[in-house]
Amino acid sequence: MKKLVLSLAFLCLPVVSFAKFEDWAEFPSWSEEVIELVKDEGIMTGYADGTFRPQNVINRAEALVILFRIKGIEMDDVEFIRNFSDVPRGEWFADAVTVAVDRGWVEGYPDGTFRPDQPINNAEWATILQRAFELEVNEDNFPSFSDVPSRVWFGDAVGSLYNNDLIRLSTAHSYYPSTGVSRAEVAWTSAKILKMPRLLGTSAGNDFTGPQRGSTRTAMPRGSDFNPNLQGYDIARSAIYIETNADKSPVVVGRSSDWISIGQLRFTNNLDDLATIESLELKLRFESTAVGPDQNFMIKITGGGMERESGLDRTGAVLFGGMTNTVEPGEMFVVHVKIKPQDGEFFYSKSGEGAVSLENLIGSTTGVATSGDNEGKKVYRVAPVEFVARKLTPIRFEP
Repeated sequence: MKKLVLSLAFLCLPVVSFAKFEDWAEFPSWSEEVIELVKDEGIMTGYADGTFRPQNVINRAEALVILFRIKGIEMDDVEFIRNFSDVPRGEWFADAVTVAVDRGWVEGYPDGTFRPDQPINNAEWATILQRAFELEVNEDNFPSFSDVPSRVWFGDAVGSLYNNDLIRLSTAHSYYPSTGVSRAEVAWTSAKILKMPRLLGTSAGNDFTGPQRGSTRTAMPRGSDFNPNLQGYDIARSAIYIETNADKSPVVVGRSSDWISIGQLRFTNNLDDLATIESLELKLRFESTAVGPDQNFMIKITGGGMERESGLDRTGAVLFGGMTNTVEPGEMFVVHVKIKPQDGEFFYSKSGEGAVSLENLIGSTTGVATSGDNEGKKVYRVAPVEFVARKLTPIRFEP
């Protein structure tokens, strides 16, 4: 029997600052801090030539080793099992594959291979993360990615990542399930999980007054004493923080209704720099698709000296682009949302209920670079976004 050794040449450089990686100038701006964190935690470092290679895609074997390191699992006396023809005893990933298969994290292929060198894509990465951390999906808050139908095999996995705040571009139109997962993206996800005691099993309750993670990570607890509802997230967010202010009781919209208020969108800037709201997308969804067409409505948004209105497209969505509304650090920007039927358009022959939801938001920040060739210069960055709630006041449509 031998101890599971989680080591990779590409993960085992001496600890250095990310700025000392030979290719640090190629790091995406959003990845700088997370690469520093995963390096300090011993999750990922770099290659022998001094580079990190943030755009390199990880493979199936590397993904497993990284997950074991995130969870801080060290196991003695691993009994190697030859499950796959291409995973022989003694390979650096052999014991990791044995344990991951036993725990139900991964499966092999019908031809009896594991294909450890095969690049892993977004759909596969989501599935492994869901299994490894036993993530649950909230079907009432499923993401609206155009390329992730709810019934596709990886749908629940992507939904579980979305519900657990583990998708970096959670407000994008697409998830790109077949795209390979880069080392920078893996660093981002790893850093997020390391700050989530609910997933790591290092928080005994909802106490945010002390350190959220100890100096060492432990395996996620299992058994009757584990209550996932008492495990807390890191609630300090450096992002544009969005919530909806909506009534619980539905408003009634009829054939001849004028503009009716359906609530507010509140954007709080938790960043250190000035943030600009550049575009937002809203979408009307019905509880039953038998109610009728959803494009025969107008949406109006007002706030901060802005007033804009537009009709819904055939999918029930409306995009307000080209916005220039700025929000100071720590300040809030409020948008009022109203709806009315389009004049002269077909309305419904029977009653139905639905709601308008915020589907997507794009914001940016302009700050001063603190390192690199642009140090001291103003830099533009896409702002991270945190959604708290998406639905506005429910609507009852009356013929």
